[in-house]
Amino acid sequence: MSALIVDNDAIALIDRARALNAQGAVIQGAWSRPPREPCGPELLCYRAALGGGPDEPCPSGVAPRWLSDMLPALDDGLAVDRVQPVFDRLTVALRLAAVQHWDAARWERVHIRVRVELVRLAWSYAERVRPADPPAWWLACERACADVIAALESGDSAAAERARAAAEAAAAAWAAAAWAARAAAA
Repeated sequence: MSALIVDNDAIALIDRARALNAQGAVIQGAWSRPPREPCGPELLCYRAALGGGPDEPCPSGVAPRWLSDMLPALDDGLAVDRVQPVFDRLTVALRLAAVQHWDAARWERVHIRVRVELVRLAWSYAERVRPADPPAWWLACERACADVIAALESGDSAAAERARAAAEAAAAAWAAAAWAARAAAA
């Protein structure tokens, strides 16, 4: 049986990010800010707390590139009251991944699950303003979201490509409808 080698540098960065998050030192809208108090912690966005920077991802032992690239948008897109709980859960998952040495296949399953949940979350917000009699472009968007989820969950690359194309077409239709509505209101 081979010995398990733990990336202590990655775990140290993850633990640091968790501690900063617990102290309320993870910020939104900037990479870093001076401490609030003379001896307080530097205020950092979540990716910076994990060792990444504006032009560099988190170290590979901390998070895969796709997740590192997603962190600034996630950080800035969360409601202020959701930052600490979301990043606390994410930090626990990152630490588990580092200790268990998740391989590329495991991270790909996580990536698929994240994308599925993001589509579901986005659509749940759209559903809040669903018209009583939805126009064709709305129904196309709804179908595209369902198709993207089904394709991601099936693992069928051809289905994924068709779903991607349908989603792009639906997004274009949605954008055109939004533009027309703004133009009509002007």
